[in-house]
Amino acid sequence: MDMQQFLTFREVAKWQNFTKAAEQLGYAQSSVTAQIQKMEQEYGVALFERFGRRMRLTQSGEQMLLYANQIADLFQESKAVIGRQECGNLSISTIETMAAFYLPKYLQRFRQVFPHIQVMLEPAHEERVMQAVRDGDADMGIILDVPLSDPELNSIVIRKEELVVVASKDHPFAKQDVVEWRQL
Repeated sequence: MDMQQFLTFREVAKWQNFTKAAEQLGYAQSSVTAQIQKMEQEYGVALFERFGRRMRLTQSGEQMLLYANQIADLFQESKAVIGRQECGNLSISTIETMAAFYLPKYLQRFRQVFPHIQVMLEPAHEERVMQAVRDGDADMGIILDVPLSDPELNSIVIRKEELVVVASKDHPFAKQDVVEWRQL
């Protein structure tokens, strides 16, 4: 039994016609007939009732269609999951705050989705992060800064963080609703 027989069976069930199924699959009609006959022999039941040129699923055929659909769906799902499994190394240079507090949950999810990729994290100060990417020592860098205007680097804003100023209640900032960056 192979996957193609289940796919062929589904196509015949859909069109209720060997010739139409063969056209859709790009097979000779005799090949489609042979695959269905092989399935019927394997299971020991008729899957289709034939009435001249017309046909319909038997009760066993109806049950087989449920399984064939599940098998085909699982096959497609496995191709999508297995096919996207990349392997190799990904080196990320980032500041220590990001490495310790922000990235762990994302790296854990990344490892679940891409278990065959080895992630190497290098904590560094911001200038070293950018230099590591420039020099090819890191595949990517993550920093807390304004978007870069460095022609050698491409920067993407992942998200914006709100900064909060904490001050004593006697401090002049405590009486302001908004503190501008340049006031600091």
